[in-house]
Amino acid sequence: MHDVPRYAFGDYELDTGRVQLLRNGEALPLEPKAFAVLRLLAQQAPHVVDKADLFATVWKDTAVTDNALTRIIAQLRKTLGDDARDPRYIATVSARGYRLLPAVRVVETAATDQDRTPGEWSAPVPAPATPTGTGPAPTPVPRTDRRPLLLAGAVALVVVVAAGVWFALRQPTAAAARPRSIGDLDLAVAASLHPEQMTVGSGFDGYVAFSPDGTSIAYSSDRSGALEIYVEGLADGSVATSLTHGAGQCIQPAWSPDGQLIAYAEVARGGIWVVPSRGGTARQITEFGGDPTWSGDGTRIAFQSRAPADLNPGGSFGADSTIWIADVSRRTAPKPLTTPGHPLGSHGMPQWMPGADKVVFAVSAPAGVFMGAALWTVAPATGELRQLSAEPRLSSEFVVTPDGRGVLFSARDTTALWWMPIADDGVTAGEPRPTALPGTGPSLASLAVSPDGRRIAWTVGGSSSGIWSAAVGAAGAPAAPVPLVPAAEIGWRAGNPAVAPDGRLAFVGNRGNAGNKVFLAQPGGAPRQLTTDARDHFSPFWLRGENALAVIANHGDGLGWWRLEPDTGRERLLFYLADVKRPAGLTSNVIGPSAGMSLSADMRHLAMAFIRDGVPNVWTVDLGPRGPSGPFVQRTFEKESGAFASWSLDGRWLAYQCTRGGHVQLCAVDVTAPPPAQAQQLTHDAGVNFNGEWIDDDALVVAGKRAAVWNVLRIARSGQVTPLTAFVEPRFYVRYPRWDRAGRRVVFERYESTGRLWSVQLPPINAAGSPGSGPGH
Repeated sequence: MHDVPRYAFGDYELDTGRVQLLRNGEALPLEPKAFAVLRLLAQQAPHVVDKADLFATVWKDTAVTDNALTRIIAQLRKTLGDDARDPRYIATVSARGYRLLPAVRVVETAATDQDRTPGEWSAPVPAPATPTGTGPAPTPVPRTDRRPLLLAGAVALVVVVAAGVWFALRQPTAAAARPRSIGDLDLAVAASLHPEQMTVGSGFDGYVAFSPDGTSIAYSSDRSGALEIYVEGLADGSVATSLTHGAGQCIQPAWSPDGQLIAYAEVARGGIWVVPSRGGTARQITEFGGDPTWSGDGTRIAFQSRAPADLNPGGSFGADSTIWIADVSRRTAPKPLTTPGHPLGSHGMPQWMPGADKVVFAVSAPAGVFMGAALWTVAPATGELRQLSAEPRLSSEFVVTPDGRGVLFSARDTTALWWMPIADDGVTAGEPRPTALPGTGPSLASLAVSPDGRRIAWTVGGSSSGIWSAAVGAAGAPAAPVPLVPAAEIGWRAGNPAVAPDGRLAFVGNRGNAGNKVFLAQPGGAPRQLTTDARDHFSPFWLRGENALAVIANHGDGLGWWRLEPDTGRERLLFYLADVKRPAGLTSNVIGPSAGMSLSADMRHLAMAFIRDGVPNVWTVDLGPRGPSGPFVQRTFEKESGAFASWSLDGRWLAYQCTRGGHVQLCAVDVTAPPPAQAQQLTHDAGVNFNGEWIDDDALVVAGKRAAVWNVLRIARSGQVTPLTAFVEPRFYVRYPRWDRAGRRVVFERYESTGRLWSVQLPPINAAGSPGSGPGH
């Protein structure tokens, strides 16, 4: 034993032995990184702790940006009930770091083996003896789900296995009472595994799923020019066979429990379909939705109401997505398992809980509710909703292991996977724990686990984006699009453009390791970086009549709109987003502020979406010299969703995305008319319309998806739709179209998604909990 300190300050006590923050004896939830930061602040109080020391201690051997520390400080302030503008606990010391304000009293206590900090478990520790004779292992439940596994290199697999190891070591009693599983390999064995690349090419392969017998995989690929579902054996020499043929753009395959059928989503025609796994005629189960997952008895399919907008990872379900269930025989109509606002947020990524008649799904919350994603369960028979976890690191990229004992997920703001145990009751989760081993790539996507838990497959994917332009002639005919700022010229991203009246182009660039910065390009000139500090910047917007940009940034005291001078790079605060007080009775804005609000060209009005009874709608407020002034006024009254507004040049019209019949359409409302003014629906085609920018007071440029392919469209208030680009490949998509009046051209961001399938064979675990001989050694 050895003595470990407890730090008492204000109403709180930091127990470093039991790794707990206590208030009046009650433990408060705090993730390990936040605990480590607070411990360092307490140890050095009342002195300032430099950022360099915080990174060296808390994120040692891990490359992260300032955003990681800023997020942790924000979480600590929230837990402590602190205010960055008037701090009582944590003070920001400009250009240096942070310090703890209250007087700290140290209380020494004795530590036991259970009173260790997470760092003390980072080295291998002998596992406790596991009693034999605990009974036969349970029959594996077929893993009929699959995830759209994009990004992350082969090293990520080490992270997956090590996560379970950590928990097994931390909970010896529980581990001894349970059947051995993936998480019980030791670190040395995990590090010795050799992942294999399963597919090659220059396009997209992804959404892998294992067959119930573990001998084959199904996946989506665009190798034929369209996204189709392929089946391929895992034995050497197996040849991939296409199950689908046509222009349906098929993704997200899921095997039925008996292996006879494969369900999938069609992006072009829409809906959930099933096809015989050995080939045959496909039939449609639903007219909408995506991400299908089979029930254990093979009679039902759970799915999310919105198909993904693109091939990127991260849970691309829309703000109004909910979870539904369909009868495979189609004797009954599909019915919702969740409704908007219950639980609060958008619902997606469903998968059936092994051995139970309930569905696990992710909830992506509106801004200001909680960080990350929450996991919930819903019982189809009763409709009972239960929250499984809302840990801040959770993301919507998760997978429940085939034994139902835990969840592997891609942790937010890291390149690592975390392990979260599921209790024996199946309705509660233990504390998630990170591993000490880093992954590769900017982020990690979902995993697919074979039914016997012996094999993991994933996609090593990539995406990059550049800025393109398409000139429009006097007759309105567009020229062929050309790259304006290639991604390679900046790093991995050049996008979110803003065009000045004189043709100067401001945009957001990301080199892949330094966050989002604002760049400026003169017509015909090379880009130069405007913002050089460590803070992220978003949403550049040219201020009318000024040689200046408005940008969203966080300089340590919260997000706000800042005025950026392109000649000098100097920034001046316009107002904090915290000063935007939502109307009474509304829960939150629909999405992060950098994407969910719009300023009028004269900076006199602000539009943003708020949620009432689960439905987003657009509200407006007048702006004064120091931010919002006066009350918010509701401008849209949609029954499904209204969000992402943009102002016409004269400030009269507000265009916004309106969901009608499950399709994201474009609508406009006259804000000079007293509310509720009648909204005009500008588009009616099946597909998706992402709002862009007004060309003049009568037309806009938008990013539109038709038959699974994205292009830039001109939408007039009369309803006339004119394509301005003619792209045909589904793995490319466009965003943020802007109008260049000086050059009479549309400028936009164009993404490319690629993917390769990888897998690894895990060694067996013998009854004593040690790796046995077999594949993977």
